Amino acid sequence: MAQAEKSLQNRILTYLNFFDSSSVAFEIYNGGVPACVKFGKIIYKSKGKFRPNGIPDIIWVWNGKTVWIETKTKSGVISKEQKLIHAKIVECGGEVIVIRSFEEMTDYANSLRDGKI
Repeated sequence: MAQAEKSLQNRILTYLNFFDSSSVAFEIYNGGVPACVKFGKIIYKSKGKFRPNGIPDIIWVWNGKTVWIETKTKSGVISKEQKLIHAKIVECGGEVIVIRSFEEMTDYANSLRDGKI
């Protein structure tokens, strides 16, 4: 993961965990486990049937509402696997948002708190 994206995640996690007393956010570790190096490339083990690629980076629970948050830099691309998992979460009644800046996250959280979304 790019350092800029990890830095954004850390800022968002800190913000959401101090948003108010009914707010908690968790990071989801999505890193693969290196299995071996083959032809100069790291080959990753499968994360398993119940931990597929594409899970959003953060789960935020606030005031009874759960939001799955995918963080990307301004130029970051959502992978095919991420699109599939996001669609499945939405199909099951969940909410997924893609956040590309700290300001975008604060705007979303404040709009949610103010009842605008």
